[in-house]
Amino acid sequence: MKAMEKSMMLNRNKVHRACIEREIISLLDHPFLPTLYTSFQTSTHVCLITDFCPGGELFALLDNQPMKLVREESARFYAAEVAVGLEYLHCLGIIYRDLKPENILLQKDGHIVLTDFDLSFMTSCKAQIIQHPLPKNRRSRNQPPPIFVAEPVTQSNSFVGTEEYIAPEIITGTGHSSAIDWWALGKKIC
Repeated sequence: MKAMEKSMMLNRNKVHRACIEREIISLLDHPFLPTLYTSFQTSTHVCLITDFCPGGELFALLDNQPMKLVREESARFYAAEVAVGLEYLHCLGIIYRDLKPENILLQKDGHIVLTDFDLSFMTSCKAQIIQHPLPKNRRSRNQPPPIFVAEPVTQSNSFVGTEEYIAPEIITGTGHSSAIDWWALGKKIC
């Protein structure tokens, strides 16, 4: 359960972010992203009920490792699952914008769940199929199949994110796309 204190949201002008987070989570249907079972509010809090992840944060796992690093095969595993989750979000027109180990939870089976969507940006999505450049009559069986690409269309100019993972285009204020999520993933791996 994520409980957000109403008075803090009002004082910090964050009500719209709580609404965005609820809207995004309600759209999701993916094993590496949370499922919203219900939401409710009390006199003091807004609450979102999602899956419980008993493995805690990836940050805590890293913090308990020698030199704060996991083995290469584990890093590959987590990075691949994060990449699949990000691809799904991008197909929905969602730029995550806050990828960091604290926002990657571990399910009981060891798989990840991306969490904390209050900084995310929603826009429309442009889907396209990219064909191999050779004409059909010149293709061989070894040619790669067409590639499906779906990316959010609109860029954002908001200065958001966590300092260690902020992409250069956010810092320069030139507008950013879903590429900032890939930047943050690269920073997490390195």
